[in-house]
Amino acid sequence: MRDLVVESGLTHAQIAKAIGVQQPRISALLKAPDMKISTAVKLSKVLGVSLRAIAASLNIDIDGIPDDCIGGNQDK
Repeated sequence: MRDLVVESGLTHAQIAKAIGVQQPRISALLKAPDMKISTAVKLSKVLGVSLRAIAASLNIDIDGIPDDCIGGNQDK
């Protein structure tokens, strides 16, 4: 997750504000493999990465999870 945050160029304070949590919580939240899906979606939007990237950054095994297919286009 650290790499995703660094690549985004955002501070922990900016991320915390964007997803609606207190800044002191953000460090623990960014390491939590059991974060709520709604939080992961918010992080995905704020960091500009896919949910698959969020899961992989938290060392969650994503093998075997299909890519979404909407309107014939695969999301990656």
